[in-house]
Amino acid sequence: MSKIRFARIINTHGIKGECKVVLLDDFGKEIFRPEVKLLAQPSMKPLTVVSTRTHKGTELVTFKELPSLTEAEKLKGQYLEIDVEDLCDKADGSYYNFELVGLQAVDQDHNVLGVVKAIESTLANDVIRIEAEGRSDILVPLVDAFVLDIDLEENTMMIQVIEGLL
Repeated sequence: MSKIRFARIINTHGIKGECKVVLLDDFGKEIFRPEVKLLAQPSMKPLTVVSTRTHKGTELVTFKELPSLTEAEKLKGQYLEIDVEDLCDKADGSYYNFELVGLQAVDQDHNVLGVVKAIESTLANDVIRIEAEGRSDILVPLVDAFVLDIDLEENTMMIQVIEGLL
């Protein structure tokens, strides 16, 4: 099964083994559903979510396998991974960023612009980094005005090209 790295344990909280967790990328806190199976990396320790709550902008997560502060401290700095099959379904028209990486970017006339290399977060909105052959990367805001269509089955993302974009 394919796994996705989606969060990092940055610290502990309290004495009962709660972990302070920051989410990576565009994953929502809905991943932390009770009984969801996760894997800590690089320790390869399997973890089962018991509960979660938000505290001062971070998620506090309790895991069945970490009953004490001592156990939780051992995983500080570790990443959390989840099986792709265990991710929550997204609403129609919305995608996880990892699904977009690798798509072929085309303009509205179906001319190939390049391949989506990464989705980068900025203060205003996410930005698509397109690796273009023979020139520097193209940066496109990940907003409806620029992203006309995403077709995962065809492995394409259609971009509205405006003057100055390329």
